[in-house]
Amino acid sequence: MELWYRAPAESWTQALPLGNGRLGAMVYGGVEKETICLNEDTFWSGYPRALACGSKEDSFREIRRLTMEGRLGQAQRLFEREMSFAPGESYQPVGNLHLFFESPGIVEDYRRSLRLDDAAARVSYRAGETAFKREVLASYPHQVLAVRLEASRPGALSFSASFDSPLHCRTWADDGVLWLLTRAPSLVEPNYSDLLPEPVQYSDAPEEQGMQALTGLRVTLTGGQLRCEGERLSVSGADSATLYLAIRTGYRGFDKLPDTPESELRQQCLLDLRSAPEYAELRRAHQEDYRAYYERVDFHLEGTSREDLPTDERLRQFDPDRPDMGLYPLLFQYGRYLMISGSRPGTQPLNLQGIWNAQVRPPWSSNYTLNINTQMNYWPALPCNLEEFQEPLERLVKELAVTGADAARKLYGAEGYVCHHNTDLWRFAWPVGGRTEGCTGYAFWYMAAPWLCRHLFDRYAYTLDKEYLRDTAYPLMKGAAKFLLDILTPGPDGKLIPSPSTSPENSFRYEGEPCSLDRTAAMSIAITRELFHNCIKACAILDIDSGFSQRLQEALDGMAPYAIGRQGQLLEWSREYQETEPRHRHLSHLYGVYPGEEINRDDAPELLEACRRSLELRGDEGTGWSLAWKVCQWSRQRDGERAVRALNMQLRLVEEGGIHLHGGGSYANLFCAHPPFQIDGNFGAAAGIAEMLLQSREGCLDLLPALPADWTGGHAAGLRAKGTLRVDITWKNDVCEAVLLSQIEQTVSVSAFDGRRRSVRLQAGVPSRQQWHREETGRPAGSYPNQ
Repeated sequence: MELWYRAPAESWTQALPLGNGRLGAMVYGGVEKETICLNEDTFWSGYPRALACGSKEDSFREIRRLTMEGRLGQAQRLFEREMSFAPGESYQPVGNLHLFFESPGIVEDYRRSLRLDDAAARVSYRAGETAFKREVLASYPHQVLAVRLEASRPGALSFSASFDSPLHCRTWADDGVLWLLTRAPSLVEPNYSDLLPEPVQYSDAPEEQGMQALTGLRVTLTGGQLRCEGERLSVSGADSATLYLAIRTGYRGFDKLPDTPESELRQQCLLDLRSAPEYAELRRAHQEDYRAYYERVDFHLEGTSREDLPTDERLRQFDPDRPDMGLYPLLFQYGRYLMISGSRPGTQPLNLQGIWNAQVRPPWSSNYTLNINTQMNYWPALPCNLEEFQEPLERLVKELAVTGADAARKLYGAEGYVCHHNTDLWRFAWPVGGRTEGCTGYAFWYMAAPWLCRHLFDRYAYTLDKEYLRDTAYPLMKGAAKFLLDILTPGPDGKLIPSPSTSPENSFRYEGEPCSLDRTAAMSIAITRELFHNCIKACAILDIDSGFSQRLQEALDGMAPYAIGRQGQLLEWSREYQETEPRHRHLSHLYGVYPGEEINRDDAPELLEACRRSLELRGDEGTGWSLAWKVCQWSRQRDGERAVRALNMQLRLVEEGGIHLHGGGSYANLFCAHPPFQIDGNFGAAAGIAEMLLQSREGCLDLLPALPADWTGGHAAGLRAKGTLRVDITWKNDVCEAVLLSQIEQTVSVSAFDGRRRSVRLQAGVPSRQQWHREETGRPAGSYPNQ
């Protein structure tokens, strides 16, 4: 399975991504000039900063009082004046490696590709009687980027290598190594802001200096000569060459100044370069490491698949009425590829652009946006059998619990910890907005930590690892729950609500003006209920904290319920307002359907129907990541036709630049187009496809619950389900066969084609083969309840 093209990339969203979790590269594949954009996941602007304010508890309580009295505009203005602070920092590009080749003359048979089964980018072409080959990979075992260059005719390979960077930098060569030293800015104003006269600032003060990144390049040859020429390396008359590239930064931790000296960075780079083996061994180790994860899951759909066409042409020609069936598995496996390439145990978590960014002021700072985007990045980790790759997200929560405790105390007078809709490498936890008018809609949202805790409890639900639950998940869940207990307050009817609240980035009309702040919001209720329920379960499983569990249960019993509006929709806020943007990209009020599971057909069918009505009112169109969320939502509604409709929209080729709030799709390199590029939609699409094929709740398993009519046959092996289950599914027309493998002895309730359930007894470690026929469901293909 591969992405391939007949021409070099002309833009960044045509280049091909490589990564080992820490190092990122975008490969253009030029003939006379190869450009490889370089990233390292800890290379950010700025340095650690504390929340520089005294107590704001009185301001928060006044905001709440005004909100309860219906003076929403006053409350919103007070928040923006007293509780919105400066934004965080930006993920930075390290620089670019350029390879300049002698003009080959007329080029024939050009091909550029990215193989997903071995995580290598390749370029090949002929010039006269000489065939040239290029292979690039990012090695996790050896922590280097490697470029292999070959020519079929002896002595035909000549080129030079140089670096540049959009940041402050210098380059030099010594002892056969080409070096690039880059310094990140001390401050980068977000791309959406225009408040500072100098948006990119470098400070000379030692405590304010941005970190350094040192990049080293070493070249080995077969035949030919290597020369150091000032700021470049030159090779002439070689048969083949291997380039090894190492990057190390001054980052020492989220709470420490990034002041690792240049001499130490040099030692680290030299160790990486000298430890890298010959290319054949490095390639073998890379493939063995990568394939151990990638090959866990196999997915194939029957039908016409146009692998004979370049990927950009496949997207351009894609017709939902006669779909290229191979694009769905390609999009699915590409999401898994990007996770393996962008998130490894010990690395930083995936940000808005994963680990790939070429801009000093990238869209939305390429930060961690915690009101959907960072969470969506990790939706496929557990169901798509990449459990280990969630570790960076879990470490993010641990670090935010440290900075967030200070924010909870200062801003709310609350126990536990809090974080808001943004954070960065330095793990700031305060609401950003810089006192700008209208920032309430995104800044005043304190539910990030409780949402992130869902991922922690989900890992337990999939693995049943009590040690992980006791030592990692539950302490963080308890801290987030303590904060929410302090935030809950009686509403006008006496029912407890998290108040005041916003619904991320959305607004309504109030007294003739746009307003974002209300007494409460459906999403706040949903996340609070979910966290409390999960904490109560954890206490019972671990047999601990019975008193705290009782406090949570009493709060749950007193909480306000969801509400349904005049059009049959789930209400997004405390009452039915006129929506400012009825087709808004966020689906926050539907959290309880997905990624939550409290609202489901078995336990809350009326609420599920109200959520379906809300989905219909939101419409099909959306940004790239919004489309992915709709795939997941429609899958939970068991409506495969609507799910695949959103998926088809995500397969639209986007060739324009800029920022848009609609018209999402995919760029030529299959990156998700918001537009601009955001990687969350790639992961959301992979999770959505997994939901179409397999859904699980405690003790329940649903096979092919949202199968589109066009997906008449296929195979999905290696998917994971809650309760330690691994599931292989094969289907053809009206027959489904599944192999279930459990690590424990258990009985599960299983359905297929969204039909009647069947109890299946599983023995630990013993595969169980089961078969279903669609006639058992009484529902034809493409027919769904409530449709």
